[in-house]
Amino acid sequence: MVWWMGYKSLVKVYLTSYFTHLLSMGGKRMGRNRYDETQSKGKQAMGKILSVVSILIIVAILVSATITFTLSGIEMGFFDRLPYMLVGASQLTLLLLGGNVVLSYLYFSDDGKLLLSLPLTGTQTFAAKFTVSYLSQLLISAFFIPVFIAFGVTASLNGVTVAPSFYVLAVLSSVLLPAFPTFLVGVFSAPLMLLIKIFKNKERVKTLVTIVSSSLGMILYFAIVFSTSFSGGSEDTLVSAQTAGLVVKFSEFFIFNYHFCEAMLGSNVLGYLLLYVAECFGASLLAILLCSILFKKIMMILQESSVVGKKVKIKGDPYAVKSFKKAMFLKDLKLVVKTPTLLFSSVIGIVLVPIFTVVFNSMFGDMGEDTSVYSSELMHLGLCYYFVMIMTAASNSVTAVSISVEKSNFYILKTMPITGKQLVRSKLNVALIFNGLICLSFLVAYLCMTKVPLQPLFGVLLCAAFFIHSAGLSLWEILRDLQKPNFRFTNVNELTRNNRTLMKPIFVTMGVSIAAMAAGIALGSVLPADLIYLGYIIFFVIVYGLALAMFFWPISTMNKKADALYEALEV
Repeated sequence: MVWWMGYKSLVKVYLTSYFTHLLSMGGKRMGRNRYDETQSKGKQAMGKILSVVSILIIVAILVSATITFTLSGIEMGFFDRLPYMLVGASQLTLLLLGGNVVLSYLYFSDDGKLLLSLPLTGTQTFAAKFTVSYLSQLLISAFFIPVFIAFGVTASLNGVTVAPSFYVLAVLSSVLLPAFPTFLVGVFSAPLMLLIKIFKNKERVKTLVTIVSSSLGMILYFAIVFSTSFSGGSEDTLVSAQTAGLVVKFSEFFIFNYHFCEAMLGSNVLGYLLLYVAECFGASLLAILLCSILFKKIMMILQESSVVGKKVKIKGDPYAVKSFKKAMFLKDLKLVVKTPTLLFSSVIGIVLVPIFTVVFNSMFGDMGEDTSVYSSELMHLGLCYYFVMIMTAASNSVTAVSISVEKSNFYILKTMPITGKQLVRSKLNVALIFNGLICLSFLVAYLCMTKVPLQPLFGVLLCAAFFIHSAGLSLWEILRDLQKPNFRFTNVNELTRNNRTLMKPIFVTMGVSIAAMAAGIALGSVLPADLIYLGYIIFFVIVYGLALAMFFWPISTMNKKADALYEALEV
């Protein structure tokens, strides 16, 4: 009973904090800008409408892809493997999008010193943190409910019997799906956290643990999925035989979802559902039991790292002789390097983009005799553009909070002879470096898989479009933070957690990049081999049109509003 009361109290405190942050994402930001207050509420409402529309577009794309796979599965005989693909893809998305959030709750929060002073066991503390980490993933997993429903409706309309229980399970999936991703993050990161004690620079090792865990998980996953070659293609199908083979590989790799997927297909629904619930509960309980053994030791190491080994160095201001632009650049770069959440978001794209570039190349590498190598390469370019831009948007955390982090320096900045445009431009430099590294990592990986003579040219053109698009995106995020900064935070980790300014650019980028991805896949699929060069011209016109629009629009906004926004800004 005592254990339960302590656990329940901690969960209540964490949930209150979580929902407070969550609700603030839809409310006013904690900064004041007189210029913004004079603008019409219609513009603010339009921004919210565009965000909702972007989310709906993403859901529509997922539903459309699900319908295509379902029709192909019925035709090509892999229909019963599709639930495994849908469930597995959902869990993989949760692992990618929610892994950093889970790590923040479990290990990187700033409550370690307080928790160590309380009469709580490691099991109580970790169980409470694990519970809240699990619940934080439910909002993401709910986005996949329409995907499962689309699968069931499409199958029913095409002569496949789908039990009514399937739709109940589709809703329940949002509660059950986060179990295994949360388990993996918790269990695999705990031993790595112990390595922090060995190194002098503790904060960077925290970030390294996160990056290595995510990267190794992705490499291991795709090594298994693509370990064997797929069978040859068949004609007149909505997806290639290679893609059909990928679905089968999903079903083999995500075998731990067997009971839930078979229940969705109507086999022993109640029995298999209870077994899967027991498996999810068992995985969560195992994670709690294993990690709670090390949890207090990890907390002590993290607290020790925050106070031990910090030497006070008395020297002149290293930025004093620099120009304002150089000084701000060095300051922001140092902030990124020292802040785990910012460094993780800035570096993870550099690591994952080459991996996924190779993966996408494997997906389109052999699409049958009727598909030319130039056609498949055009589809590859479209998918690469979509993914690289998503990773670039997700890596722009430093620009999304670039003005907010100046809370303690704001009064000094106001006394300096600088304009709003100068401040915005100085904040852009660090983001451009990380964006450039992401683009370069793509180009290197892409050129290592040359299949056609013109592939180096395609890679350079696409890389340049990436950089132009990402520069405009970074500038837009800085302007958004200048308009509504958040000056009420205790540390940068808190500032970047559950922050709506970090999510909106990702959703907008997803909506915009879908156009390029759809163009590449559609042109590569429809145009015959003798007209495929026309497809490349159309594709790059679309890509550069989107990139240049995204680049010049925030520049125009900066020239018109940056100075006024800066002058009107108050703490």
